[in-house]
Amino acid sequence: MNHRKIFNRSKAGAAMRFPDFIRWGWWIMCFLPIAIIYIGCGEDLTPEDTTPPGKPMMIPKTPESQFLQQGIDSEAGITDQDYWIRIEWDWNTEPDLMGYYVYRMDERDSLGNYEYVQIRSLQIGVDLRREIDTVPYYIDQAGALRPDPVTGFSHGFYYYVRAFDNSGNVSAPSDTVYYRLLQKPRGLTINGNIAAAFNFVWEYYALESWNYFFIRVSPEGLPNNRVWSYRADLLVTPFVVTFNSDGSANRDYFRGESDSLIAGNYSWVVDVVADFDPIHPAGAETKATFTVQP
Repeated sequence: MNHRKIFNRSKAGAAMRFPDFIRWGWWIMCFLPIAIIYIGCGEDLTPEDTTPPGKPMMIPKTPESQFLQQGIDSEAGITDQDYWIRIEWDWNTEPDLMGYYVYRMDERDSLGNYEYVQIRSLQIGVDLRREIDTVPYYIDQAGALRPDPVTGFSHGFYYYVRAFDNSGNVSAPSDTVYYRLLQKPRGLTINGNIAAAFNFVWEYYALESWNYFFIRVSPEGLPNNRVWSYRADLLVTPFVVTFNSDGSANRDYFRGESDSLIAGNYSWVVDVVADFDPIHPAGAETKATFTVQP
């Protein structure tokens, strides 16, 4: 008799505990995810990055006599209507570097507001690529850079850059660089037998003063490979210069011992230079191409 009561009491206790288990399980399933989310949204213990990248270093402008032009300079563009300025600087070394901001100021503002305007944000991996670009650079193609189409007079522009990282930290400004565009040389043509002796011919009309012209010849698509370069101190248009008139051309591009260039496509650039004031350089360049047949 007592055994039966104990047995029945045990069955009753089990029957009562089963609903309790379901009830507590329901509460656990409802509130455990909330607890996990709450804990996960707690304070981030990772230290905040507040260290900005180092100040970018602008590359100084190279002398016009150097074939490979670096630093700030005019850019030939695609047509003789393109008035562009190119600036270059050294890569920052920070591993979290994300890109650069480019700023410009019209020199007319330097007499009053000194107002630099951010004109571009360059992102690494999109606008700049370390594996391709030896140095970071920016080519300013703004219409405001063009000289006056009637008088040819122009004004210059100042530039600087700032680096920024993945945390939004921004560096101090780089040093400023300056350039002013002149009217571009026009009417570039080849006169004579390209297989033998030939002339470079161009025109230049401007009211502003200039110092000289500089001619650079390279294989098309390889602007850093010198075929010939020459300074032309000419003042009367049209201007005519005979290829390799000084005998300084790179003989690697000649057919053996002859004076004829090897077959291929070539680019030639005429750069007008006004370097009366080294601190405020001015110039412009125009590019054309020619072909030497086999």
